[in-house]
Amino acid sequence: MIKKIGRFFEENVEKITLIVVGLLCVFLFIWRILLSPNTVEIENEDGRMVKLSPSVVDERILEIALKLNRNKSGLTKDVNSYESKKDEYLSVMDSAIKNIDINQIIPNPEIFTPETVAQAQYNVPKSIGNITEVAVEHIRAAAYVPTEPVTEQRTYDQVGHEPNDIDFVTVQGKFDIAACNRVFHERFVDQVEEQWADANLAKPIFASVQLQRRELGGDGMWGDWQNVERTKIDQYKDLFENIRYGENLPPGGLMIQKVQFDNPMIQMSLLQPQAYEMASAREEWLPPVLHKSYADEMRNVIRQDREEARKKEAQERERDTADRNRRGGGRGAGGGINDRTGNIGRGTGRSGGGARSGNRDTTYGITDTGRGSRRSGTGRGRGAGRGTELEMMEMGRFMPGGTLTGELSEIDKIYQEFNKISLNYNTDLSKMEEPIVFWAHDDTVEPEKVYQYRIRLGVFNPVAEGENDDVIIWSQFSRETEPVEIQGRLYFFVKGIQEATSKVTITVCKYFLGYWRSEDFREVGPGEAIGGIKKYETEEPEEEPIFAAGNRGMITPVVTESDEPTSKPEEINYDTGAVIIDIVAMNDWVVSDSRSMTVKPYYDMLYSFDGDEIEHTPVSAANWSLEKRRIYTQIQTLTREEPEPFKAFGSSRTQRGMGINQFRGMEDFGVPMRMMME
Repeated sequence: MIKKIGRFFEENVEKITLIVVGLLCVFLFIWRILLSPNTVEIENEDGRMVKLSPSVVDERILEIALKLNRNKSGLTKDVNSYESKKDEYLSVMDSAIKNIDINQIIPNPEIFTPETVAQAQYNVPKSIGNITEVAVEHIRAAAYVPTEPVTEQRTYDQVGHEPNDIDFVTVQGKFDIAACNRVFHERFVDQVEEQWADANLAKPIFASVQLQRRELGGDGMWGDWQNVERTKIDQYKDLFENIRYGENLPPGGLMIQKVQFDNPMIQMSLLQPQAYEMASAREEWLPPVLHKSYADEMRNVIRQDREEARKKEAQERERDTADRNRRGGGRGAGGGINDRTGNIGRGTGRSGGGARSGNRDTTYGITDTGRGSRRSGTGRGRGAGRGTELEMMEMGRFMPGGTLTGELSEIDKIYQEFNKISLNYNTDLSKMEEPIVFWAHDDTVEPEKVYQYRIRLGVFNPVAEGENDDVIIWSQFSRETEPVEIQGRLYFFVKGIQEATSKVTITVCKYFLGYWRSEDFREVGPGEAIGGIKKYETEEPEEEPIFAAGNRGMITPVVTESDEPTSKPEEINYDTGAVIIDIVAMNDWVVSDSRSMTVKPYYDMLYSFDGDEIEHTPVSAANWSLEKRRIYTQIQTLTREEPEPFKAFGSSRTQRGMGINQFRGMEDFGVPMRMMME
């Protein structure tokens, strides 16, 4: 029996399953669709809450709607009708300002409309004057480059940064602010009717510093002028860029921008923007004219250091000779020879060290920017600068107005001049009699290109009402600067060849982290890349104190940590991106002394960067062009410079002095200097 039942279920299991599923579906349809569990609680006519299905709710709503439609007039009887309060409001207003001449107390609103402003017929200046004494300077060095965007909320000193190579161009100019102030006062006060005279309109507010550049083309012709953007470290970059032509103004429009720009910090940042913090130990940013003086003074310091080093070495040799004579006076000729030999060895070692120091001190940069000497950086120059600055900050040598007291070095005098031209919170542009010095930076130049610059200033049009091209009144463009040549950062020179194997020796020179580095790549043949990665053994850095801005503006010594970026990297990538195609024997006809033509054989190396365009360069220095030999000689001199530790971020004397000078005067706003320096 059980077997029959089991066999029955086994034979009809599919049918049974279908029947069960069908019954379940019918149940769900009746339960969830026809008899929906979804109910809503609403108040019944007798005040009790009842649960109703959606269909019943719809019927109830329809019933109530029909009832209301039949009794529309009865419904309005219980609602208060609107009564006008106009007469009551006017009576209250008449009582509030009774017996007051509103024409004298409250300005007529029509004064502020565009139509009535146009009726005033202000003689708006077409230009604010000329830019004079324009100068340009290019600095190549390792600087602290931000690794994240700089904004108003996170400024340059608050974001992450790392040492990296930059080519930094600064253009400087002078502007007669006193003449501009007089013109504005005449146009908006003196030369208009009394009812239109407005001292606020007569105050020029600087709106833009426009720097333009053009590039020298391969055909020797200059390209079109292009606008240069604000630097990556400019925290007000977006604000200044948007206001230039009155387009894309932020919320608030032009009137809000005028109020925002009429702020000492905004005006200082616009006219004298911050420069990069230099990481190179022997470089410092200064405005172009002062930087040239700084470079010249560094050369003088280097010459003095070399003379002192020579005198010191001569004195040491004399002392060594005297000591040997005392110790070996009774020795024979052989002993004397041995002593002299040993002394020569020791003297050569000292001389070698001196020579290295001399080489570092007498070289500058391939662009001759006067980077200064190592001794001036840590001894006579920077050491003196740190000492005087420490004394200046701690003993009160930094006096109001950015002046120094006591005996000043030539470098101190240069920084003093910088402090004099720097704007600060005490600077009232509307009362200045001397021309202001302003500048703009370009951190987007590219190696192996030549640029020319011009610059102009712009102030807000005080009666502009719309966002149009008349928002800014511009000065005339300055004259064009002298061309600025940006040297390359990577060169290679083919020095020799092994004729049997057709392989050459190539010297690759690269500017990296503030110094020129050089590496020889031997036995490089056709089909092989020029350059590559070279690894170096690094020494443990000496814990030499570096003075930096400390608490409350004091200059405190800090020690560079071992994990800080160093100017002596573990590896350098000398890859040039070029591949050798072939080494070809060539013959050249030259004119000899006897004015006869002779054949000069040489080898030419063919190479390519992209595989399409083939370039060539002669093998051996004797076959190079004069320009190539000049560059090679300069670079080889610079590669003998021993890399020095980077300056700590914030230790720049220029940037600290500029910051201190800018904040000077904020005490008048109730902010103590000590709090500002913290």
